Amino acid sequence: MIQFQAVIFDLDGTILDTLEDIQSAVNRVLNENGFPTRELDFVRRAVGNGMRELIRRSLPPERQGNDALISRCTAQMKEYYLTHWSEKTQPYPGIHELLCFLKEAGIPSAVLTNKPDAVAKRMVPHWYGDIPFACVLGDRNGVPRKPDPTVALAIARQLDAEPERVLFVGDSSPDIMTAKNAGMVSAGVLWGFRSERELREAGADFIAHTPQDLIRLIQERK
Repeated sequence: MIQFQAVIFDLDGTILDTLEDIQSAVNRVLNENGFPTRELDFVRRAVGNGMRELIRRSLPPERQGNDALISRCTAQMKEYYLTHWSEKTQPYPGIHELLCFLKEAGIPSAVLTNKPDAVAKRMVPHWYGDIPFACVLGDRNGVPRKPDPTVALAIARQLDAEPERVLFVGDSSPDIMTAKNAGMVSAGVLWGFRSERELREAGADFIAHTPQDLIRLIQERK
């Protein structure tokens, strides 16, 4: 049984409950552009593939092919969210204890998200300033986003970890697919935005009901 050399975490729905602030940002943009707003459950299903895709999905079906509109609305959402990301967002219970466990065990951790990079780099240290993440990386121009494995593999190289000995933790199918594409071990978490069925159908290697389940998984591999 392999030991884990590093852990990569998704952000939204994995280490932070960001859903209500994301919904508020989406609905502000939709309202300003004269479109119907979206319920929380819709946003829950629509997140995970980056802000531009979230905007596209949130627009009325007949406007989802309008690239200029999507670009404009995405820029509006980024501008608003950059200063309104902390109004309702909170850490999930048990996550700080999990991160402290990794810190004490000497297992490096990183964050890889499809959220805009500038926002991710503000959010993570705001709530987890005492955790020495090796890196926090979000969506950047010219860099492929999850489920492309490019950045996940770059993180593994930075941490001097073999991909097959990296645990990738996330709450949605793009996270599980990223792990598979990178040759990493995947853990799907059930406290986030998506269902157990989605995670299992995506091929998650492990399912975690609580952060303590991840601690036990890592301890078993030591």
